[in-house]
Amino acid sequence: MKSGELFAGVGGLGMAVDAVFGSTPAWFAEFDEAPSKVLEHHYPDVPNYGDVTLVDFTAAPHTEIRSGGFPCTDVSLAGRRAGLSEGTRSGLWSEFRRSIAEDRPEWVVIENVRGLLTARGEAPHQAWADADADVARWERVIALIEHRITKRKGDRDYVARKKQERLRCTRQRERAVARRQREDRLIPRAIATVLRDLADLGFDAEWTLLRASDVGAPHKRERVFILAWPAENTSRSRSGGWPAG
Repeated sequence: MKSGELFAGVGGLGMAVDAVFGSTPAWFAEFDEAPSKVLEHHYPDVPNYGDVTLVDFTAAPHTEIRSGGFPCTDVSLAGRRAGLSEGTRSGLWSEFRRSIAEDRPEWVVIENVRGLLTARGEAPHQAWADADADVARWERVIALIEHRITKRKGDRDYVARKKQERLRCTRQRERAVARRQREDRLIPRAIATVLRDLADLGFDAEWTLLRASDVGAPHKRERVFILAWPAENTSRSRSGGWPAG
């Protein structure tokens, strides 16, 4: 069996996948220079196609296994949390999806950070944007009131009136925040988008969350792993479970 790894980095996920499936790498797709040098050193005879957005997967050698950890930049709790929207680095999931559609592997292994469970899978809708704008507006008003209170702190009557005004504005801000939170819950999460896209391509999938400490590392480092396969193989896949390594 042959494997192809997208967003390969130094090939760590691909090594694990090959160990489990008994496969060998047919190609990589890694854009950054430093990890590409590592791949070249360890796999001098395996081509690296570089920028995944430029790869024609209908022309690349077919692989039975497709793996990769698409960029976590915009889904990580440590990042901007912009999600999978078009134009984000994490939005390069669309290229992973394209590779599956064009090559139709038998197995797909996807890895990403825990934030995939909570980050947005789509761009915010208009009602969310309106609520967010309201939050920002009330925050500006409150900041202005606080500035005026500080500037005229010696005028007790004025300060008392402004504090009441600030209280009313704070309540309005709280309502806007609650409305934004309600609207945010209506936006599909990133993992839901990934699983939906796989289903649209005719793939069934299972996912799990694993910690580095589960395999002996002295830290938590939680990661989401998704295993997908063509839906027509579902009964065979479920009876056999995860492939034995």
